[in-house]
Amino acid sequence: MMRLLWALALLLAAPAWAEATLAAAPGFPPEGAQASAVLTSRGFGASLLWPRGDPSSRAASVAEVHFSPLDALLEVRGGAVWRLGASGPWSFSAQAGGSVLVPTVGPLDAGVGPMGGLSVGLGNESFEGFAGAQAGAELFLRGPAVRVPLRALLGVRARVGGLSASLVARGGVDLEPGFFPTFRGEVALLLGWTLG
Repeated sequence: MMRLLWALALLLAAPAWAEATLAAAPGFPPEGAQASAVLTSRGFGASLLWPRGDPSSRAASVAEVHFSPLDALLEVRGGAVWRLGASGPWSFSAQAGGSVLVPTVGPLDAGVGPMGGLSVGLGNESFEGFAGAQAGAELFLRGPAVRVPLRALLGVRARVGGLSASLVARGGVDLEPGFFPTFRGEVALLLGWTLG
């Protein structure tokens, strides 16, 4: 029963905004560039993850765009991801960057700010479970208050050859001065393929 309630809460919650990228969440970044189609419970998008330097580098760059037609929002995220280390089946990664959130309906506005995340993975190159924490801050042009999204995520990723699939649940709260915390959540499916 609790699983059903948690699943309904994620599906019915307000959209998740200003988090770190989903493509960089697993602890084992792919070797070589990888593109992904991103389908979430509120919209769709695409991501690109590519190594910085040689393909076996421990650092990569990531870019992600997401459109939520139900909420009339376009979000662009980008930054860097680092594989901090690995010990046996465990891996650790971090990401940092920025995001821009633009409402596509209504008065002109935009939210901008930094984002970051830490992840731990258990598995190998073919199959991995991962968990992480993400946080950000965004300032909207039409309002002086800063919104701080805090998120936890849990996911699995499978890879066969150059193809991969990830299923991720992400939820948490937005903190804003003068307002009660707002719960936000989403479920996402990423279908990726290695480029080149």
